[in-house]
Amino acid sequence: MPTAVECIYDNERIDVDTALAIKAAKRAKRTDDLFACIQCRAPVWPFKKGGHTTAHFEHNRRNPHCPLSHRQPGRNKTRISRADVEQFLASLRYERDCRESPDLRRRGQFQAGWNAKRVYQEKTLRDLTWHNMGFRFGQHFGSRPEHEIISVYENVTAFHNDSKNGRNFPEEESSDGRFVEGAVTHIAVNAYERNSIARRKCLEIHGDSCCICGLNFGQTYGLIAEGYIHVHHLRPLSEISERYEVDPKNDLRPVCPNCHAVLHLRRPPFSIDELAALVESKKNSG
Repeated sequence: MPTAVECIYDNERIDVDTALAIKAAKRAKRTDDLFACIQCRAPVWPFKKGGHTTAHFEHNRRNPHCPLSHRQPGRNKTRISRADVEQFLASLRYERDCRESPDLRRRGQFQAGWNAKRVYQEKTLRDLTWHNMGFRFGQHFGSRPEHEIISVYENVTAFHNDSKNGRNFPEEESSDGRFVEGAVTHIAVNAYERNSIARRKCLEIHGDSCCICGLNFGQTYGLIAEGYIHVHHLRPLSEISERYEVDPKNDLRPVCPNCHAVLHLRRPPFSIDELAALVESKKNSG
């Protein structure tokens, strides 16, 4: 199929570079319907060169009767949803988060990384930056149009901003008072939004000793650590696309930080029973 490189603007035929300049000068939005297809006169939108695609126009809504209305290379995939972003963020592995506060410059770095042709070395990916985060998304989701990359970036920055108030515990709760769960936040380690009410009810039911190794922080370290424990979700939220109401009795278990970390050494995580069996086996062999 042909790629649209011209459109109708103000009753005149213009090329895509001219349309991009007009778009920038007017700070136009896609809903403004400034540009029309040269074939069917339906609204179209100009896109810059990126990845493996040249600068081109795309219909705002696909017209099956127009030969210029079709998905461009790399667009034959489902649009990346917020849930897709959440799940991919939860899968990222790195040692340090070196991203600065999001702004237009960081957005440009994210876009450049997404469309980068270079291949990052493993050691380069140990420090997370906006550029190599974009690269990771591009490697995972493939070539995408500019507006979709920007949409992904905006979702990522929302999680980044939320993380400023997060805790540096893997899969620990936040104290925002909400009992409905499901939103991923992203901090030094992958973390999920948690609820203090759900945590408290879990500890009332299951106690504050690790359900795997039996460690009780208060008994081991004294009053300074009394009640300290992680809460593990038996059903990882990264596998859940919809929000749900957590059941503290059946969905949560108290675990110490060491056992919690080992639970997540595997994807999907080990079960409580699997790890408890490993601990018991190690004790017996020692």
